[in-house]
Amino acid sequence: MDLRPGVLRGCVVEWDQERNEMDKPEWTSIVEMFDQVATALETRGAVGHCFCEVNSAGELHWRTS
Repeated sequence: MDLRPGVLRGCVVEWDQERNEMDKPEWTSIVEMFDQVATALETRGAVGHCFCEVNSAGELHWRTS
């Protein structure tokens, strides 16, 4: 979450570990992110480029497309 002052304050961004910098904002707020994650869990859909899966042990995992 970007907590710096400015127009992007409160948005949730993706962090590029290889370049050690922020990518584009993924969500405008943490509420929007939680809403999309909850919908993906309910529908077994995608959140951005990740899909949720439950393995045979009942554990939740996220895989990338």
